[in-house]
Amino acid sequence: PLCQVLSPRSGMLVDQSELKKVARNIRESWPEFAYVINTNQATVADMRRHCADSSDGSLTFAASHILNEWYESKSKQLMVCELYDALCSAGLSTVAQTRLYDLMAPDVASGLHERSKEIHPPLQIANFDGVPREVIAMVADIGRGKWKKMGRALDVSEEELDEYDQLYKTMEEKMFRVVYSWTQKCEEGVTVDQLLEACYRVGIGGAVRERLATISTTT
Repeated sequence: PLCQVLSPRSGMLVDQSELKKVARNIRESWPEFAYVINTNQATVADMRRHCADSSDGSLTFAASHILNEWYESKSKQLMVCELYDALCSAGLSTVAQTRLYDLMAPDVASGLHERSKEIHPPLQIANFDGVPREVIAMVADIGRGKWKKMGRALDVSEEELDEYDQLYKTMEEKMFRVVYSWTQKCEEGVTVDQLLEACYRVGIGGAVRERLATISTTT
């Protein structure tokens, strides 16, 4: 496991107050985090319905719910380094991650950081030809709340983003259109690796990578 107790401080347990802070920090990325910690899919579906309005309050509630469910599943014995590790695996860069890093002993924190790099080498999936629509749809599902950030990461103009905002009703549709349009504009063609790189830049890389591995074994 990534979280090896190398010093007394590395075994520090997360308390409820820290969970609340993390929930606020990851509220916009709670679906990616849910995938990483293997949240029950029924729970994820319930939280998606709860977050239909995309308000900060409902997003924070969803993040708190999945964090507390995970916390309870570990009999309230969740270690700081486990939580830090999960944030790294989800590809999230948050204030919470920095705070947790500071709580751990330097040797543990740096070790986890280096191991997280080893876990996420270039994807290089040979059996994908370009970027299939099912991959775009999957990215749209996971990263719907970050469609504008993704657009900017893919150099989509603000005018185009405004147009998508007006033409399409749901954030998932907007995200799909942003990614699909990007694939069509690149004359030299694009790869799943390039799309994954953009996903990491907007904080959804970890969850997308996990789903891609599943898709690649069945295509």
